[in-house]
Amino acid sequence: YGELQSINPYLESVEIYDMLGDKIEHRDQTDDAVRTLITGTIFPSRTDYEVVDAANHTITRYLFVDLRDPDYPSDMSLVVELVYNTAAIDETIAAVMFKHILVALAAILLGCGMAYGVARYMTRPIAGIVDDVDKIASGNLDHAIRTTAVQELVRLEHAITTMVGSLRSTIEKLRSSEEEVRQYSENLEKKVAVRTAKLDASNRQTNLYLDIMTHDIKNANTIALGYSQLLGEEVEGAAAEYAKKLMGAVRTGSTILDNVATMRAIQEHEPVLTPVDLDQVIRRQIRSFPDLHITYEGTKVYVYADELLSRIFSNLIDNSRKYAGEQSRIAVRVEEAGADRVRVSVEDDGPGIPPAMKRRIFERYVQEDSRRGQGLGLYIVRMLVDRYGGAVWADDRVPGMQEEGAAFHVVLKKAPSF
Repeated sequence: YGELQSINPYLESVEIYDMLGDKIEHRDQTDDAVRTLITGTIFPSRTDYEVVDAANHTITRYLFVDLRDPDYPSDMSLVVELVYNTAAIDETIAAVMFKHILVALAAILLGCGMAYGVARYMTRPIAGIVDDVDKIASGNLDHAIRTTAVQELVRLEHAITTMVGSLRSTIEKLRSSEEEVRQYSENLEKKVAVRTAKLDASNRQTNLYLDIMTHDIKNANTIALGYSQLLGEEVEGAAAEYAKKLMGAVRTGSTILDNVATMRAIQEHEPVLTPVDLDQVIRRQIRSFPDLHITYEGTKVYVYADELLSRIFSNLIDNSRKYAGEQSRIAVRVEEAGADRVRVSVEDDGPGIPPAMKRRIFERYVQEDSRRGQGLGLYIVRMLVDRYGGAVWADDRVPGMQEEGAAFHVVLKKAPSF
């Protein structure tokens, strides 16, 4: 042990153990934990082993000395335990680390101080330039950029000065252009006002002429319709058929005039919706078609609408008359469509509506064939229903059977009854 310690001064103790974990010397002093380690780990694996105890600053190494003889039944191998005290080494390493940390901190502080000084030296001129730019940005375009001795900043100052000069020139041009635009706008507004006044006067005069013309044509149609009815009652055969067609043509002309007047009213006046007696409106329109067979059971519902509501049912009934014929049977039904809605259906037993036409039939100038109308009646129906915040669509009278006739459904908002 003395020789080993002279070689390695950190060696604290040396013990030798046999295969049973007993010390060769002082067998009664063997530690149970060491015996378990030797017999359970080192001897079975026949390898060296090391235990580090950082708390006690020790390293214990177990060296396996293989003395087994194949010709001898007993295993004479030994385990040498070397215990090293690392306290001095740990203290030395800690001292060295402390010195290195102090040196590193000193280097960092010195570097920071030098960086701060250099940064202050470099940024002081930049701060002055930033201050000048702020004054220019506030609107003082005549403020000059201060000069410095740093070559890179001199180029920056020159670029900013050039930019400010260009900006000043652009602003002057914009102000000049703005004045020109202002004068042009004033002149344009005056011209528009004059033209608008002329257009309003012309529009009022045109509407006056149109009202007079519509009134006179309606009076003429009324007279023509009366004489046509009298003629139809006095003649027979082909002449009676001609009189009937004449009455249909006169009614068509009156319908066109009514549709034009309705479109004018829709476009010229904002809707003012009030509660309207739906039953009264429907009955009045049914009475205007005395030659048709129309069934209607009546209703007590009021809806939100205006004076144009009657055109919806007038156009729907007239559409059924034109497409289903004078001898068709027309039914007007009123049903609940929710808590605050009502649905009015106008049904006929005519040829029905092809599926491809059901969505397009309410578009302007769209009609089933070219022989009937101008394609405005149902378009006006849709415009009025939209005006009242409702919905309208076409369907088969009997679902899935076009040949059984057409059905037009209008949904309107219910109003409180009086």
